[in-house]
Amino acid sequence: MHHLSDKPYLGISSSLFPTTELLIDEFGLMDRHGITVVEIGYEQTGPALMERNRYEQLILLKEMDTTPLWSLHAPYRPERDISLLDDDQRQRAVQHTIRAFDLAHDLGISLMVMHCSQTPIGSGERPNRCKQAHRSLSTLVSEARRRQIRLAVEFLPPEWLGAGLEESFRLVEDLDPEWIGFCLDTNHANLTGDLAEMVHALGPRLWNLHISDNDGRKQQHWMPLQGVIDWPDFMQSLARIQYTGPLVYELDPFAEGPAFALNAIKKNFDLLMGFWTGK
Repeated sequence: MHHLSDKPYLGISSSLFPTTELLIDEFGLMDRHGITVVEIGYEQTGPALMERNRYEQLILLKEMDTTPLWSLHAPYRPERDISLLDDDQRQRAVQHTIRAFDLAHDLGISLMVMHCSQTPIGSGERPNRCKQAHRSLSTLVSEARRRQIRLAVEFLPPEWLGAGLEESFRLVEDLDPEWIGFCLDTNHANLTGDLAEMVHALGPRLWNLHISDNDGRKQQHWMPLQGVIDWPDFMQSLARIQYTGPLVYELDPFAEGPAFALNAIKKNFDLLMGFWTGK
């Protein structure tokens, strides 16, 4: 789905919920707490692609008159790594990602987020792994175009592929910009460079945001304003490029439960939007 807005709006990843099943009650909670859109996290897509009953449970969400589905996070495991050097293994990983496209299509979702590697990569093999990932993305862009589902490559921490601007642009070099863009994960990308610079460089190819914070040393999925990220600077950079997509909060489950979490997220989002408007 495409949500029409003149400013960023509030989304969450289903990673917030500890269960691998999405419950109808939780979608009702999202509605009541002002959540505009939902990204189906890998915790749900992985089981759905392995078990038919889980697949069918997810498809039921499309029929619910609740918070709309915005994006789907392709599942990841080491054997689903599109940068694998063994070409047979790499092609199997690509086929698995194509099945995730099918799930997104069946859910009525028009954006899929994915990782270009699934495990940390040593510096010696990094150039060849980048080439393999690019080969895979070339195939996946054709599938994206055929299904009319855009593909967003996620910025990852330094040990993975898609670490920082230069490498991320190299991964999508010469691929159709209408169908492949980027998901900037603040909790990953701030480990590799300046977030505001990345926002300006990505411009119209910034299609999705994963929002969380950390201590500047490793990924932690903290609530924004609990770590070191300069949120006023980041939000103002979004305003300057006129980003009007969602801020998808990708946080770990709260011990206090989903209602507490959603209330805290809505309050936090309102604070961030104060930075966006300059108030």
